[in-house]
Amino acid sequence: MSYHKCTRKEDLINVLNEIGEQVSSKETIFELKTKLENSKLFKDDPEFVMNLINLSIEDRQSKAEQQLQITNSQLELEKIKLQQIERETNSQLELEKIKLQQIEGETNSQLELEKIKLQQMDREIELQRQKLKECNPEKFTGGN
Repeated sequence: MSYHKCTRKEDLINVLNEIGEQVSSKETIFELKTKLENSKLFKDDPEFVMNLINLSIEDRQSKAEQQLQITNSQLELEKIKLQQIERETNSQLELEKIKLQQIEGETNSQLELEKIKLQQMDREIELQRQKLKECNPEKFTGGN
């Protein structure tokens, strides 16, 4: 008898259990196949047993497909979470850049203000020197 090409050991074990045969997971595929073909139900109705094998295969494949869909859904969820974290991180980074630019701007403004103050102080000192020169020219010209 020809078995479906996707038949696995677990399918043979499931069918043997279903038809009431005692099996062990340690038995080889050949032993399981022989046990199945020697069973009373197989001898009486081999088509029914083959249908049970096909149903077992379909059930296993369906479960594998469902598990794959669950895994893919979980993967998509993780991708979405990762994208969300990336967006939040990028937003935080942009906010920090803006804060840094503001601080740099304030620092530059303060620096410019200090430069202006120094220039004004230099002018005032120069004006005071001019006034002192006018009041006491001999101290500045070296004349005693």
